[in-house]
Amino acid sequence: KALLETALQRACEQVHQAAVAITGKGGRMGTTFDCLLVVGTTAFVGHVGDARVYLQRGTDIHQLTEDHSLVQQQIREGVITREQARKARFKNVITRALGVFPSVLVDTAHFELDVGDRIFMCSDGLYRYIGKRELGLALGGDVDETSVSRLVERANERGGRDNITAVLCVVEPEDARERVPPTAERMEVLR
Repeated sequence: KALLETALQRACEQVHQAAVAITGKGGRMGTTFDCLLVVGTTAFVGHVGDARVYLQRGTDIHQLTEDHSLVQQQIREGVITREQARKARFKNVITRALGVFPSVLVDTAHFELDVGDRIFMCSDGLYRYIGKRELGLALGGDVDETSVSRLVERANERGGRDNITAVLCVVEPEDARERVPPTAERMEVLR
C-alpha cells in the first residue's frame, strides 16, 4: 500500500509541475488514476478521482472504489438520493485528482484473490452508460479479448460523450500460469 501511495504522490507532483510549467502558477491541470498491483494472491488498488474498480467474484459484482465527485459527496452526506444523482447537472465535477495540487489524498485497499476473480477498471465514460447489474452480467460469463471491446462499443452506442478507458484482469488457475518463485515475483513487482 505504501508503494502505491508513494507512486501516486510522485505522479501527482509531476502532473502539478507540468501544469505550472504549461499554464503558469495559477493554472490547474489534473487527471484521475486507478491502478491494480498483484503480488502473489494479494491485490492492491490505488484510487484517485471518479474512475472505478470493480471485483466480479462468482455471480456478485462489487464496486471497490468510491467516486471522488461532488455528486458522490452529496449522496454520502444525504443531500441527494441515488436517483437524484442520476439526473444531477454536475456529474463530472470531481473533488480529487492527480496534479491539481502538489499532493492528493489517495485511497488504497488490498484483498486476497480467488481463482476466477475478475477485476474491472473503467472510466466514467463507460460506467455512466453501463450499469453495475449489466456490467456484472457481461463479466459473469465466459470472457475473452473482445468482452471489453463490446462494453466500450455499447457505451458509445448509448451516447459515448466522454473518453472511455477499460481494463479487465482475470485470475486464472495456477496450473494455467507459468509458476514463478514467490521471491522473484515480489522483486519483479517492486521493480
